Amino acid sequence: MVALKGDSDIGNKINPQVIQPLINANSRLARSDFPDFKDPNKLGEGSAKVERRSNLIAIFQNPQLDFSKNRASTMISSAMFTNTLCGTFPARAARARTVLYAV
Repeated sequence: MVALKGDSDIGNKINPQVIQPLINANSRLARSDFPDFKDPNKLGEGSAKVERRSNLIAIFQNPQLDFSKNRASTMISSAMFTNTLCGTFPARAARARTVLYAV
């Protein structure tokens, strides 16, 4: 996802290149578990589209969210990611420096 930041076609690429492989690799996930990154009604159009999606990705680049050495936290990190994407991500993406809350 990081490689797609700033890409004018970011919404069209996230769905097939990032979301779909996650769904294919995990039978517990469905397409309906994720937002449609191409949806202009939720994420805007033009430069606003690119900025919002890029800001959303930037939230998860925070080194404090690197749980790679803590196996139990992988589930928490995934839950935070899914909750942010499916819950309040448009508002949070608009405020790129927001604080994330674990659910």
